[in-house]
Amino acid sequence: MRFGSAVIVELYAVWIAALLGASAEGDRLSVDLNTNAWNLSAVPAGGTIDTWYDSPGYFAVSNSGTVAARVYLSVTNSSPSGWKPGSTPGIEQFALLYAREVGRPLPHYRPLHTETVALHERLAPGEVGRFDLRFEAPLRAGGGIEETMTVNVMSIESE
Repeated sequence: MRFGSAVIVELYAVWIAALLGASAEGDRLSVDLNTNAWNLSAVPAGGTIDTWYDSPGYFAVSNSGTVAARVYLSVTNSSPSGWKPGSTPGIEQFALLYAREVGRPLPHYRPLHTETVALHERLAPGEVGRFDLRFEAPLRAGGGIEETMTVNVMSIESE
């Protein structure tokens, strides 16, 4: 990544109907996102971009359903180069971290991986949960190519 690569982080909401336990008829699980993309422009090798500095709580997930939801996050490998997510950046490896504490002082970031991690254990109907992302670019990678990775925001019914 000699000159930096443009990076786009896409966000998608996925609703998973509860398979166990019966819900009352008419209950609906629905979680919405306030945005579906974060365009980072060119990021140099080893560079960091963070939503918290400019706009704490940049991303919002809201429960527009009638039942409480558990909300989880995961991230994919990048495309087209196939960078892998890790806890820290490396060669052909990026770090995408999330924080759900959106106030001051600095938030505590946790790494996202391809496995799901809990963002909110219980998001009540009508409640909005905010979070931030931090992207840390690979230390070395082929540059000049737009890379895209997808953050999946999944929800299941909470008990």
